[in-house]
Amino acid sequence: MQVIEGAGRTYWAATDGSSAYYMGQIVTVIKASAANCNGTAVPLAVPAGAFDNTNMQIPIGIVGGFNVRYPSYDSTTGLQKQTGVVTQANQLAVEQCCNEGMYVKGDVQLLVQITEILPHTVIRTPIFNTTYGVAPTVLTATTAMTDGAVTAITTNACDFGTPVAQMATIYCRTGVNAGIYRVTKDTSATQPGVTTAFPYNGGIGDTFVRVPFKQGNSTVYIAGPGLFFDCSKSPVAAGTTLFNVICYRVNLQFPNLEYAEFRFGFDHFCYARA
Repeated sequence: MQVIEGAGRTYWAATDGSSAYYMGQIVTVIKASAANCNGTAVPLAVPAGAFDNTNMQIPIGIVGGFNVRYPSYDSTTGLQKQTGVVTQANQLAVEQCCNEGMYVKGDVQLLVQITEILPHTVIRTPIFNTTYGVAPTVLTATTAMTDGAVTAITTNACDFGTPVAQMATIYCRTGVNAGIYRVTKDTSATQPGVTTAFPYNGGIGDTFVRVPFKQGNSTVYIAGPGLFFDCSKSPVAAGTTLFNVICYRVNLQFPNLEYAEFRFGFDHFCYARA
């Protein structure tokens, strides 16, 4: 993930001594179950409760650097990755550099450089299906449109099971409606119907991509941890375990390059939530 607008300050923070941290990862100052975290910043856990009001996590920023001289990279994501350590020996085994802020140059604990997230900060996130690097499933029409898909067409199953009406997005990738987005109104994994008709009646073989969120007020499942929107989780399938966001843009044009731009709802910056 990356901040694209409205960042706060950039500062260095202590890690928790055990978690894996990734470049581009959202970190929080409250860990799961509303507990105080070791150190300062921990990776954002998956949500629990409506608007995460069981975990009560406060997204504080995105990791933009580490105080290590020789970086290491994760084989699955390709991202720079460092793991916090606790013991004297393990800290001294890693050559540190670049400490700033309140941390003296000789401090050997793992630190992360954080780009601060504020309530108005806009973030760009990749969209994957369950696992980092796995693109959303391409849907192929097996029936033709008769009224621009206001009456549903039939496709193979979308990634997220049971959609919520007026809360999902479908994008036409190939066919006469290629490049056009619509909000869907159905609750079917295989029969998407749109709230506003596509301008042309597409045919059998047209392809689409569908995700369980939309531009505007939406709910999302952030996984990774803290690395991507997981398009396999719908509000129904995941119960109430979702984050609230305001989504400014959903881009489903290219496979493996799907992304969204969003900010967190204001509730996520409050430690006491109703």
